[in-house]
Amino acid sequence: MEFVIILLVLAVVVAYNMVAIVPQGFKFIVQRWGKYNRTLTPGINWIIPFMDKVAFKVTTKDIVLDIPSQEVITLDNAVIIMNAVSYINITSPEKAVYGIEDYAWAIQNLVQTTLRSIVGEMALDDALSSRDHIKAKLKAAISDDIADWGITLKTVEIQDIKPSSTMQLKSYWHVHHKKQLNWSLVQSVIKKSQWHIYLVSNMSRQCKICRNRTMPKLWSYRLI
Repeated sequence: MEFVIILLVLAVVVAYNMVAIVPQGFKFIVQRWGKYNRTLTPGINWIIPFMDKVAFKVTTKDIVLDIPSQEVITLDNAVIIMNAVSYINITSPEKAVYGIEDYAWAIQNLVQTTLRSIVGEMALDDALSSRDHIKAKLKAAISDDIADWGITLKTVEIQDIKPSSTMQLKSYWHVHHKKQLNWSLVQSVIKKSQWHIYLVSNMSRQCKICRNRTMPKLWSYRLI
């Protein structure tokens, strides 16, 4: 009786390990004796107990990768802060698992380095106003690279582009200094105008005095 119970328990264990149920939106990577064997699709799949092992569970849904903010130097040596977000889809799970150690970390670094390269060839004004152009070049540059890892780049978006805090401070002081120069120029013009008005007024007053002094003499000459 005990032997029968043991056989039933073993049969249940073996039957349980023979079935691999893959949920929708995932694919399972099966290894046999530590070597890649096949990829299981959603549904019920059969594997050989104690020989086959589900080593990796990979999602087939779109993945959103946030690209951290970084400082980028433009062609005219301006420093700007940029961050992005990329949408990827794993089309070949075995390549994503065996082709790269950590595809998420690799894509983040690839996007960051490519952004620095693209923006480094642009002036500050062009970089701030050419978001769509940067996006198109970025997508074209990294799509082929991540395709080798069995990953498709759906899209990549530039979330934010802004001058760094240092650049903003320099811009503030530049504008402030320019306003001070403009105000000094205005004050100088006003002073010169006031001086010219004073000179004209003084000359007019002197002319009147001179005319008043010469008029009696002219009348006296006429009378003579």
